[in-house]
This record gives sequence, C-alpha cells and structure tokens, in this order.
Amino acid sequence: MTLPSFLFVSLLVLLVANKYNCAAQTINLGECVEFAVMAGAAETCAGAPACNVVNGYIGISPGTSITGNWHTDSRHAGKQVNSAKSNACARNGLAALKQGASLSGKTLASGVLAGKTFTRGVYKHTGALTIPSGKVYLDARGNGNAKFVFYATTTLTTAAGTQIVLKNGAKAANVYWILGTAATLGANSVLRGTVLAGSAITIGTGAKIYGRAIAQTAVTCETACTVTKP
Repeated sequence: MTLPSFLFVSLLVLLVANKYNCAAQTINLGECVEFAVMAGAAETCAGAPACNVVNGYIGISPGTSITGNWHTDSRHAGKQVNSAKSNACARNGLAALKQGASLSGKTLASGVLAGKTFTRGVYKHTGALTIPSGKVYLDARGNGNAKFVFYATTTLTTAAGTQIVLKNGAKAANVYWILGTAATLGANSVLRGTVLAGSAITIGTGAKIYGRAIAQTAVTCETACTVTKP
C-alpha cells in the first residue's frame, strides 16, 4: 500500500470511529433530565416497603395512575402528574427513544452481554439484550465524557444479582439503554444508565438503577427498588 493510500484509509477509519462516538453524544433528554421515573400510563410500587426515587422527579403523562408507596427526596417532593414538566418529558422522552434507535453503531452478533467489557460507542442488536449472570463492564479509558449507547429492537433482561460496572471514569449519566419494547431487571440487580423503553420497565425486588427509568407505558417496582438520577 502506498503512503497516500495508507493515510486515506487511516483517515477513513478515524472518521467512522468518530461518527459512532459523536452519534453517542446526540441523545437529547430535554425536560427528562430532571426525572428519575417517568411513564405514559401507569407507575406501580407493588410491595409494602417504599420504592425510592432519589435526586429526580417521578412523573406521568398523559396517564394519571401512580399507585403504591413511592418515596421521593425533599427537593423533588410530590408527583408530576400531567404537569408542564411531565408533559414536556413525555414528548422529549419519545423523541429521545426514536433518536437513540436511529443512531449508527456497531452491530452485536450476540445479545448476551455478561462478562464483556465495552468501550465508548453505540452498540446495536437485532433482538433482545440479556445479562444472565455476573457483570458487564463499561470502560471509559480515562475519558469522563465517554458515552455508551446500547440499542435492542426488543427487550433488555437482567438476572438477579447482576451488575453494570463503570470503569476508568465512566459515568452513569453517559450511559443509555434504548429498547424497542421492555426492560425487566432482576431482583437485587444494579443497572447504570438511562433506560428508554418503548413499552414497560419492571424493576425487581431490591434492584437499583443509577440513572433513569423512562417508559412509554408503565414502570413497575416489585418492592424496595431504588432509582437514583445521576
């Protein structure tokens, strides 16, 4: 390969990589940045122990059904039911879901994420993403602005006790899970990042999300779950 050809190929590789990394920065949550939990039709805390919403609002639009023992912090007391904020988040959340689904990225041949390490970028899979055991590592390699976007045409399912682990400066605020349909998080599991689901999000007993749960239809906490907005 001649030197000009080598330089051209190298530049092309850099441009493609930059495209993926820049694309990962384009998801705009709009008014949803202030919310920890948001749904379109219903939100249910199923058990007696409180379902905790930390550092963000719980809201609903256009529905009105928020049932069970949801507990918010003092800065975000009360529920945003068809308020100006929740109405805006409903619009912005849907736009963000569509935007995330349209991003170009790296195709994952397998939707099984367990035990794998991912660096910044957009990762796409036709079908379901699953974490059947163990941990998934997101490695920012020292870049505090590194973005991670995972897109599945259908669902995300995590097993009990599984974890998303952030490494080398990765931040939950920069992680997005874009789902064509639903997310189901196992008991006592830990997920990091904003979940944007085309239908519902179910959070298992004792499970924790360090991010946001934004669903077009319903968010259900089985009991004693916690959603902490970054």
